[in-house]
Amino acid sequence: MKGLKICTLALTLATLLCSCALVDWIDGFMERFQKDEKPAVSSSEPEPVDPNWPVEMGDVTIEKKPKRVVSLNPSITELVFDMELDSALKGVDDYCAYPEQAKELPRCGTEAMPEVEAIADEDAQLVLVLNELPAAQYEALLQADAEVIVLEKPQEIDKLPEYYEQIATIFLGKEDGPKRAKEFAEPLLAAYDEITEAVREADAPRPLGCFMALLPLTMATGDSLQGQLLEACGIENAAAENSDWQYPEDQLLAFNPEVLVFDTRTATLDEVKNHYNYKTTPCVVNERLLAVDGSAIENGGKRLFETVLEMARFANAKLDLPERQRGAAADSRKD
Repeated sequence: MKGLKICTLALTLATLLCSCALVDWIDGFMERFQKDEKPAVSSSEPEPVDPNWPVEMGDVTIEKKPKRVVSLNPSITELVFDMELDSALKGVDDYCAYPEQAKELPRCGTEAMPEVEAIADEDAQLVLVLNELPAAQYEALLQADAEVIVLEKPQEIDKLPEYYEQIATIFLGKEDGPKRAKEFAEPLLAAYDEITEAVREADAPRPLGCFMALLPLTMATGDSLQGQLLEACGIENAAAENSDWQYPEDQLLAFNPEVLVFDTRTATLDEVKNHYNYKTTPCVVNERLLAVDGSAIENGGKRLFETVLEMARFANAKLDLPERQRGAAADSRKD
């Protein structure tokens, strides 16, 4: 009997010990589980918020600095390079010809016919244009996670900084973008103001002339940027009273420009000289012809202001540009 009591006591003690061990194990497990479930508390400082992002561009919200952008307009492309934003540029339109660095980038179609597959191959986050894309391609780009941003390009010199700001903001954000655009625009507009001031102060005769975009009658009218530049450079625009780049054919007999600026993309010097509408006009007879790259004006970048200086000197060979004005014009051409 005594032995039985001893065995019973031993069994009870063993059971209690096992129960205690099990409770301890469960408690330990629960502690570990609860510890794992608690949110981690970081001892490091919270990451600073970038004040540049997000930024709203029309209907598109850009959450952070883009790394892969495609431009389908040569004007946008030129400004991207001019403002040194090109590290994120991964594709350009089929006809992009300036600057040289842009020619090395993949071709991604045009605004009229964007190459969705080529844009998707570049994993583009943003596609920049000046004109609406065809609906089918637009939807396809959205399906490929590429947002399309339609920018607005003004036709007045003094509003170009707004265009620059749109582009810079896309690449740098809502604080750094406007700063970059302002730094870019100020010396260019200062150069323009001083060139046009010199033209006004010269008080020289204003030759009658035109900016020929395409022979024979497609020329810069008064409602175009090119037409405004002619006047600013001291040339009386023969098509100032017309619109939409069309000079009336029934007025051609009375058309006798003394100077003529023409676009090298659409005509050569010989073609202008030998054209039946122009070969007997004063501008050809007196060899007052100036060849310019029309894209320099259309694109609205640094080259526009170089061309303005060239046109002003062409209109008035004795144009007096003091050193301060020459310096301003030179600054506008720095790369």
